[in-house]
Amino acid sequence: MLPSANTKFEELYEQVEKWYFEIDSKSRIVKREIGLNAEDELIVIGSFESNRGLWTDSNIKINPDDFEGFTAYEFAKCWPEAESNLKSLV
Repeated sequence: MLPSANTKFEELYEQVEKWYFEIDSKSRIVKREIGLNAEDELIVIGSFESNRGLWTDSNIKINPDDFEGFTAYEFAKCWPEAESNLKSLV
């Protein structure tokens, strides 16, 4: 069951094939998330507007060393574009 704060993206979470996370280095909790579908198209981010996000709305701890993906710099660089792209879709 998804939190009620994610109503805009609820149906899209099932389509996410790849996640990118910004993880707090001390708590290891996801601060921001980007979800891409099978075609590598951005379909969800969190938190965003009234949506808390899927991973960002949990207290799950993640070890960044267990995953490959964006560096913190790359995530910060792509976040504004991701946010802007989703504003036009929502």
